[in-house]
Amino acid sequence: MNKLILIFLLLISFGLQAQKMSFFKLGSAERWWVVSHIFVAKKSKEITQRSIQLSDSVAKAENFPNRQSGGEKDAFRHALWMALLAEEIGVKKALKLGVAHEKKNRKDFEKGRKEEGALPDSVAIEMDLYNNAVGAKISEECTADSILICVKQKLYAGELRIVKMNLKGESLNEYDEPIPRKLWEGNWKNERLLVPSNELLKSQNQN
Repeated sequence: MNKLILIFLLLISFGLQAQKMSFFKLGSAERWWVVSHIFVAKKSKEITQRSIQLSDSVAKAENFPNRQSGGEKDAFRHALWMALLAEEIGVKKALKLGVAHEKKNRKDFEKGRKEEGALPDSVAIEMDLYNNAVGAKISEECTADSILICVKQKLYAGELRIVKMNLKGESLNEYDEPIPRKLWEGNWKNERLLVPSNELLKSQNQN
């Protein structure tokens, strides 16, 4: 099928006029994934939106520390997104979409575009890819009806990854010292670290 026809069909299925995540707002790798997976693209978009909504709901109900980027909700959302995607369209296709999304984040860093209030960096992308892999595995371990519960269990068991932070949301180095934002934001390689996803939850419960 001609590539232009594929894109035309894609525009129809995605409803670009009023959609926040329109085709042309995607990164080039994401757009190529969509064109290459035309028959599951609309379903994938629906799952993406659903995973965002569910993550917001769970974060509020579970009283996750109030951080958007690099925290528990971020980790939960990626694992849930990938688990739901993999269950619906298969692990291989889901993981490829996850990689395509992180390629966009790298481009966003290079062009100075922020995601959730901060520039992406190598640590954030490492975190997302790790949680994506756990989420894809969850789809093979759990039934479709229990995916949400399984992701929560992985989060509280420390099997996901988050950026090492204190309860103020400040990124910490290996010595538990706050890293000034100006020293890591805008630097692809920096001192930020990943830790098990239950580290801050335990600290919060102790206070």
